Amino acid sequence: MNAQRILPSFTLLAALVALTTAGCGTLSSITRLLSPDLTYVSFVNNGDYAVEGRIIIDDEQNTTEELLEEFGTEISFRVEAGDSMTISRDCDDLQAILLDDANLQVIGSAGPDARSDVFRDGSDFNCGDRITFTFDHGPQIVDFDVSVSIE
Repeated sequence: MNAQRILPSFTLLAALVALTTAGCGTLSSITRLLSPDLTYVSFVNNGDYAVEGRIIIDDEQNTTEELLEEFGTEISFRVEAGDSMTISRDCDDLQAILLDDANLQVIGSAGPDARSDVFRDGSDFNCGDRITFTFDHGPQIVDFDVSVSIE
C-alpha cells in the first residue's frame, strides 16, 4: 500500500523536474498554473463611520473612463469604521480600476462622497501590486478624504 502512495508522488516530482529542465520559461509556466497572478485591492477605513462604495474594473488597460463606466465590472464594498478588507482579481481581469463612488455613511446613506482617477496596469500599478484606498475625514465630516497608495 505504501508503494502505491509513493509512486504517484514520485511520478509527479519526476514530471516537474523534467519540465523545469526542459527549457527556458517552463518553470515560470508551472508556477503560474499553481498560483495565478493576482492584483490586490484593499479598502482601509480610518474614519468614524462606515464607507460604502464601488469600484469598476476592466480587462483593457487603455479603455477610456467613459467606456470603463459603461462596460466595466462593478464590485461593491462596505467597510465599517476602523476596519479594512481586501479583494483580489486575476491580473488579466484587472487592467484598469476606478473608485467610482465611495460614500461616508454619516446618517443612513447620507454623507459626503469621493471618486478617484482611473489607474492603469503598466503605468500606475503592476500585476501583483496592492492598490490601497484609505478613507478618512477630519473633525468636520464634510472633509471626506480618499488617499491611494500602490505597493
